[in-house]
Amino acid sequence: RKDLQLWSRDDQVQAALRRLGVTGEMSRATGDYLSVVISNVAGGKTDRAVLTALDQQTLISADGLAQTTLQIKRTHTGARGDPQTGLRNVAYLRVYVPQNARLIEATGFTPPPDYLFENPSAALEPDPQVRVSETSRIIDAASRTEIWQENGKTVLGNWLIVDPGKEQSATLRYAVPLTYKDRLLPYRLMIEPQAGARVSLQSRISSSEELGFIQGNAGTGQWSAQQWNYSGPLQQTLEMSGLLYRL
Repeated sequence: RKDLQLWSRDDQVQAALRRLGVTGEMSRATGDYLSVVISNVAGGKTDRAVLTALDQQTLISADGLAQTTLQIKRTHTGARGDPQTGLRNVAYLRVYVPQNARLIEATGFTPPPDYLFENPSAALEPDPQVRVSETSRIIDAASRTEIWQENGKTVLGNWLIVDPGKEQSATLRYAVPLTYKDRLLPYRLMIEPQAGARVSLQSRISSSEELGFIQGNAGTGQWSAQQWNYSGPLQQTLEMSGLLYRL
C-alpha cells in the first residue's frame, strides 16, 4: 500500500529505492489525474477519528472535454471533550489535477479567519521551491481556493473544518481538455492515494451520447455499459484507460 516511504542521502541508494517505487513521488501521469492530500493544521490528534470519502464523477463530452465533479466528505467520529480526538479538525486540502485543468467552481470549503494566521519574520529566507509556487499562485475570488503549479500538475488548495460528531463536505468542479486522434478520443485516468490516509472512493467515468466507447483497460474498476466504476478503499494507485470515438 506504500504507506511507508523511504529516503536516503546516498544518491545510488535513493535511485534504487525509486526503482522499487517506495520513495513517495507523485507519478508523472499522462492524461487525467487525481490525488487528494490532506494536512492537519492545529487539529490535534484528530485525524484517526476523521473518515474521508471521495466521490468523483467524470463526464467526457464529444467536444473533447472531461468535466469532473469531486465531492470530499469528512466525518468526525471523535467525542467532544476527549483530549486527543475530541477537538476540531482543521485540514488544508491540496487536490492535484492535470496541469491543463481549469477550475469551474468550488463550494463548501471553510477557510479559517485571517486573524488566526501569523506573519513570518522578515528575517527568514524563503525556500526557493516554495517561492516559485507562491509567486505563481492565484486565488479564486468566489471560494478563496488557491491555485498554483507544482511538479507538472495544477493544485487546488482550500480548507475544510469539521467539529466532533459533525460532517462537512466540499465540492470541486473542473475540466480537463482531451486530444482527438482523427475520430478517436483516448482517455487515461490515474488516482493516487495519500500515504497513511484512510479514504474511501466512489469513481465513475461516463461519456455523452455523441460518443461511442471501445473497452480498454479497466484496471481495478469495472466496466458497465459505457461507464467505468470503482467503489472501495483508496489504498493503492488506480489506473484505467479507454478509447472513445465520435459517432
